[in-house]
Amino acid sequence: MNEAKAQAAVMEMVADKRPVPILVERWPAFCLASAVQIACRHPKFNGETRRIAEAVARQILLGVVTDPDLAELARAGWDRNCDIPVDGPADLAKFEERAQLPRPSERDVQEIEKLLIDPKETHLTAHLFRLIKKMDREHRERIRQVYPHHVEAIEHWEST
Repeated sequence: MNEAKAQAAVMEMVADKRPVPILVERWPAFCLASAVQIACRHPKFNGETRRIAEAVARQILLGVVTDPDLAELARAGWDRNCDIPVDGPADLAKFEERAQLPRPSERDVQEIEKLLIDPKETHLTAHLFRLIKKMDREHRERIRQVYPHHVEAIEHWEST
């Protein structure tokens, strides 16, 4: 396809205002919105595409977030002040300092590093750890049903 045909196809799509029904489970939808939050951090991602991507991500979050704790997690994804650098093991100390966690054992460090380095969970995991750290017992039990290993890791840190 040449550039002129591609541009014409894009313009046709822009003019088409029909909604596109997309059926996806809540967790993948939340992950997609989180990925948009990460993309919006890029300094050169701006203009109409960014505005649309952010608006769609916010719509997705409105549809999938029904729990106050997850709502706080979703809000943190838009707030640059909540960002925690998690580029690798060297950033673990920075994460601990910002989250004000007790010093973990060597085993815990290795387990948390695995979670923080996992490219599928990096951004979300950092915010999730901060959120779990602040939760009371009742909320931790509720979120444990979805994130059992994350809650277990935080509780183990707190007990050492």
